Amino acid sequence: MENISQQERDLVLARLEIISPEIHFSSGSGATYSRNEMLDLVRAGDSAGNDFIKMQMEFMRAIKDGRLAGAITI
Repeated sequence: MENISQQERDLVLARLEIISPEIHFSSGSGATYSRNEMLDLVRAGDSAGNDFIKMQMEFMRAIKDGRLAGAITI
């Protein structure tokens, strides 16, 4: 399992805290989490929370590296 640093966890928590509490997240397994539930899962180091951190970190790396912009076509 990939090691998640406290800095990565803190960054994802900060991103979650600024979005609307009305936002919900769906997982590939069909589970749905509210923003507040996801905050709790990330804080606790739950497997769903850790998966969310990994996904968010990959998303931010894709933005930084230009991969996301290159994949978007208008």
